[in-house]
Amino acid sequence: MKSYLRVIGAAAALSATQTAAFAATYNVRNAPYNATGNGSTDDRAAIQAAINAAASAGPNNTVYIPAGTYALNSSAATSWQTFYIPSNASGLTILGDGSSTLLLSNGGNREIFYLDHCANCNFQNFNLDQKVPNLTQGTITAVNTSTNSVTVSIDAGYPAPNTSFLMASSGYTPSLLVLTDPKRSTYTWSETPQINSVASAGSGKWTVNLGSTPSSSDVNKKFFIWGSNSEGWMFNIQGCNNVTVQNVNDYSAQGFYVNRATGTLSFTNFYIGSPPGSNRLGLNSGMQGVSRADLVMTGCSILQSNDDAVNQLTGIDHILAKPAPSTVQVSGGGDYQPGDTVCVWDYRNPASPYIRATAHIVSTHADGANLDVVLDADVQIVNVGPQPTGPGNPQVAQQSDGIDRLCDLSGGAITLTNSTFVSSFARPLLVKSAKSLTITGCNILGGDQDGIEAGMETYWGEGPQCKNVTIKNNTFSDMDGCSVDIGIFATNGPSGLSHDQTNIDIENNLFQNGGQHAVWNDVMPRGIALRLANASGATVKNNTFKNFSNANIAVLTSDNVNITGNNFVNPHQTALPVNRSQGAVDPGAVIWIDNSQNVSLSNNVVFSPGSHETALAEATANNSGINGLSTGVYVSSGVPVGHRIALKSAVSGKYVSVNLYGGDPNQNDLQAAFADSAQGWEMFDVVDAGGGNIALKSEATGKYVTVDLNQSSKVLRADLATVIQAWETMNWVDQGGGVFGLKSGANGLYVSCNNGAGNILEAQWAQSISTWEQFTWVDAGKF
Repeated sequence: MKSYLRVIGAAAALSATQTAAFAATYNVRNAPYNATGNGSTDDRAAIQAAINAAASAGPNNTVYIPAGTYALNSSAATSWQTFYIPSNASGLTILGDGSSTLLLSNGGNREIFYLDHCANCNFQNFNLDQKVPNLTQGTITAVNTSTNSVTVSIDAGYPAPNTSFLMASSGYTPSLLVLTDPKRSTYTWSETPQINSVASAGSGKWTVNLGSTPSSSDVNKKFFIWGSNSEGWMFNIQGCNNVTVQNVNDYSAQGFYVNRATGTLSFTNFYIGSPPGSNRLGLNSGMQGVSRADLVMTGCSILQSNDDAVNQLTGIDHILAKPAPSTVQVSGGGDYQPGDTVCVWDYRNPASPYIRATAHIVSTHADGANLDVVLDADVQIVNVGPQPTGPGNPQVAQQSDGIDRLCDLSGGAITLTNSTFVSSFARPLLVKSAKSLTITGCNILGGDQDGIEAGMETYWGEGPQCKNVTIKNNTFSDMDGCSVDIGIFATNGPSGLSHDQTNIDIENNLFQNGGQHAVWNDVMPRGIALRLANASGATVKNNTFKNFSNANIAVLTSDNVNITGNNFVNPHQTALPVNRSQGAVDPGAVIWIDNSQNVSLSNNVVFSPGSHETALAEATANNSGINGLSTGVYVSSGVPVGHRIALKSAVSGKYVSVNLYGGDPNQNDLQAAFADSAQGWEMFDVVDAGGGNIALKSEATGKYVTVDLNQSSKVLRADLATVIQAWETMNWVDQGGGVFGLKSGANGLYVSCNNGAGNILEAQWAQSISTWEQFTWVDAGKF
């Protein structure tokens, strides 16, 4: 398959031995390494030799990989490694020039860079790709439900489904993964029939025999099939201190794994996804790990991940015994370090107050296969017992076993900025425990579960805190589950009243189009924009929610929550499909509150509510201290005063712009002629002008829109007025269905989009509203 290159930040030419910035440079093309970069000769051993030499020579050395394609046809001595970064690699930099590509010749199932307890290592300016994709894909052309089979055509450039690595083997059974939504490469895990056999149907078509009955609606849908060689990590970071990845493109979508790292893991412009121009559907990207390091991701993209795009795990152990008043015993596998903050916790034991004690570790001592953890305070232990064992996931049973746990709260901070996360299945972001979680300016496109899930999953034996959560200025689109879900995630046991998720700030985000498809196995609520549970101290402010059929906000088992200044656009236009797991949420309420206290609602506006709405705000009887339930959420009169909007002409189909093209005869005039999307020139603030009138203020010029009565055309312009007078006043006339007209307060005529004269906005003839006088609007939030 063609190797796609993406040039990012090409490095300047480097000396073969010395640079000012690095102690020494080891060029993999030079002797004694002699890598070729010709795309066919196996260059793995040559590059590894340069890595070994640079690491052994001392700190801060660089391995330079010039432009070229470096075939990696063999593995290291440990078959699952490609490159081994040893513990003596201090300050080592692996540096390409932007067009340097490492080409996997035989798929995944390996660690590309295995980092073994090294420090301050850097990876910059290179690409990773595959010679042969580790999957096949195509289109389902026919479905036969009587034979449990489908006929498929394979996309050009992808292997036939009878290729060896796509066939069943020991420990691997292929499945047909049918996309529910091709624009986000999402498939539903609960609908992935096992492949029993395949047979050629001629002309590039194949019959795929399945272990269950396919859906007749799958005709013309895209699909893919993972290969048995589809697993592995681009970066496996084990016990390292400070790792930096910058301007690296992982087109093989291996992702990265972290275990017991410290310091800071910094990823900048790290791209994990299909090569540019590729039609590759399925990838195996993502990140997961248990770490006390801070994770910082800026300008990154993790696309089409086959599980959680980012999964930050957490450490928890059953307490086996209490050998002394300030000592607890756990199994020996945990990463407990002196100075760590820990808690004793069991939120499923009704007799306990969930988090009963918080302390710091003084020391740890091995006790056979177990570990004695000495704390700086005595702690109360109610029940002790071993870790659960058994087939499948034995952690499910421990949710209600009442055994106390020791939880390490020393996980690092997570900061995600200006990045994109897309999950084909599962969640784009899953954070079980963090001392802080900050997500700003990100684009999060969902799979068939939640968008952001913050909090522990007790069925994996985790807990208990995700605190100091800041989610601002992000866009959440097309999540089948909740767009943001904060709480405790459990499958059995009595209901908990824990308020472990603390200090939460959710502001200025756009949530849109949730719940369009079924949720995985129907085990979580479908299409709630924000579910806030087990929380204390939360602010939900100035967000915009669009096109949700379930409750837009659900507050469950929480305390001290302020919901203010939010906009809800087109809620409940359609009925929510039956879903058994709403968790006692009324899907017809815009805001739903249950089992909570001290919740305040104010200045929340609903635009165009649908017929399936049952309540603006609804609270069950088991709440207390709910303020603003009847007054804090109200339906807009149709005039978005206080909001920044874009106007779109019905006759031209274009957005209304302030024409700021210098030298244009229509400069500063309002014109609906060229804008297919709304940017700065198309943004206007709707200002209360008194007497039921409004004025429009241009974001681009900072001036009010004026009907210029000095011009015969009575053109609308935005370059004259800094205050509102008669020429700036207008009456917003609602036509229903989101359509409106504007009537000038200066001459009493309606504003027209003059379709015969460049679609300029004028108020010179219309005494009623027809097509030329009709506009729609898009809300950009409060100004």
